[in-house]
Amino acid sequence: MKKILFLALCSLALTLTCLAKTYTADCIPPETIEYTLAEYEDSLKCQLFIEEDGLFGLKVVSMNTSTEYDPKITVTLSKKGKELASFTTKKDDFFDYEYFMLEGLSEGEYTLKIENAAKFSDTSFVIDTFFTPWENIESQDNKSFEKASEMELGSRYKGGVMYRDEPDYFSFEMTEDGYAVIDLYSDSLKWFSLYDSEYNLIGSMDVWIDDENTVFETRCGLEKGTYFISVSPDEDYLSPRYALEVRAYGDAVFEKEYNNTHLTATPIKTSGVSGEIRGNLFGADDVDVYSFSLDKDASVTAKITDLYLTDKGHYEFSILEADGTPIITRTRCNTFSFDNIILEKGDYYLSVSCPDERIFTAFGYKVRVQAETQAEDTDKEDTATEDTDNEDTVPVAPKPSDFADISPDAWYAKDIAQAREMGLIEGTGDNKFQPDGNVTVAEAVTMAARMYEKLSGAKIADVDGEKWYTSYVLYAVAAGIINTDDFEDFDASATRAEMAYIFAGVLKNAELPAILAHEIDIPDVDINHKYFNPIQLLYKLDILTGVDDSGTFLPDNSVTRAESAVIMLRVAKLLAIK
Repeated sequence: MKKILFLALCSLALTLTCLAKTYTADCIPPETIEYTLAEYEDSLKCQLFIEEDGLFGLKVVSMNTSTEYDPKITVTLSKKGKELASFTTKKDDFFDYEYFMLEGLSEGEYTLKIENAAKFSDTSFVIDTFFTPWENIESQDNKSFEKASEMELGSRYKGGVMYRDEPDYFSFEMTEDGYAVIDLYSDSLKWFSLYDSEYNLIGSMDVWIDDENTVFETRCGLEKGTYFISVSPDEDYLSPRYALEVRAYGDAVFEKEYNNTHLTATPIKTSGVSGEIRGNLFGADDVDVYSFSLDKDASVTAKITDLYLTDKGHYEFSILEADGTPIITRTRCNTFSFDNIILEKGDYYLSVSCPDERIFTAFGYKVRVQAETQAEDTDKEDTATEDTDNEDTVPVAPKPSDFADISPDAWYAKDIAQAREMGLIEGTGDNKFQPDGNVTVAEAVTMAARMYEKLSGAKIADVDGEKWYTSYVLYAVAAGIINTDDFEDFDASATRAEMAYIFAGVLKNAELPAILAHEIDIPDVDINHKYFNPIQLLYKLDILTGVDDSGTFLPDNSVTRAESAVIMLRVAKLLAIK
């Protein structure tokens, strides 16, 4: 009986194999194909024609609405007989995932094979192909360090990744010591890792982005050399589309990885330009340690500042003994200063870490250490000095000349002269400023972005766009100065209220002096006004004072170039921007 059953099963398998058929079709994406594979191992072989470089995607939707057995298929993408990607659907896979396959493909011909993998079910399905032309795409075989896609700095690369254990790899070159700014665009959870030229892991991040147009940005201090990036999904087949861009800068003193302990600390001086250094926590478990030395007893001030002044950034900041023992620690700080801590001669450290992964930030920070030597008691007599008339004194360099169209008696004359001297404003040509001219929303955002660049040191990157102000608007959004949907027309004249809102954005989470707890009475701005809070903040900080003794603001009036320059100067002074 067993022998008969065995022979029957073999016969059934042979029959199924003999019945298997292969159908053919041509496809130039984007295209939709409907098909039914009636028997086990029936297959559809598509010749896929890619007419230019770009990102190819494949979505499969089951048409089986009632069947005793679950539909199941295997999909394989090949080029010239070499398999590039393959997957087999599991139960309910047809319905749960947006894309099964996303690959960067260069121009050419490919083979896409779809097989019925369900032994007791026919499979009716719809294939939707997706294609985005893109000049810079991932290599088709970049699943290892050795085959990593080589990136050109400043170019955005698109790709797709299917499996958690088969990440896509990219490589880039630092031509000098400095820091890299790495941007990841995606609408899904990704694992993102950075490696050195020896494939040693520098850091790994668990990245969550809700919108593919939103950027996850991180910075990392790197020495000259080759580096690798890997990206992978959190789950197999989970929305694997992404874009990746790397930019490199050498114009700031940055931490050097790996500085995770006091034994590998990055040195930082206690005075001059070298007394400030920038860093970034590459993941919630990263720790950055900096070393400094005192050759005498000194009063030390150490300060940490979040580069974007974002309310999402919090750090644990400590001064450590030579053996790594904490002397003083501040937890959950955004911008904070240890002032006048008395330390004896010797070696010390600063450490920066994330106090809680739920409030981790990747935007970066800067730390500064300043030491003032303690005065020594002496029995020396004071030495008198004589006043002398030195005919060879060095003349003071003249300040920039005043704008020709600004009267010395104008209420804003001195402020505009100082703002010009600080490099905060520019003229309109022929040594003129046009103080009564209107300011557009784009110009106001540009002013704020330039000021924030001076404050944070985070450079405004050049971005191609239809408008001259695209780079400044994107920067202001990334810095949290404005939101993406705040303004419909950036070419429109800015109102005084809009100017207040934009410049208040520069102050978000800055270290501000104590302000009044109660609200200031502004006759024409009540609590229901759209920009009530930012206007109140600028009034409390004496950046705005109103146009009359009653404090009238005229929120809907257009703001002039003179008014905007004065507001910008007052904000710059408050934040000690030079």
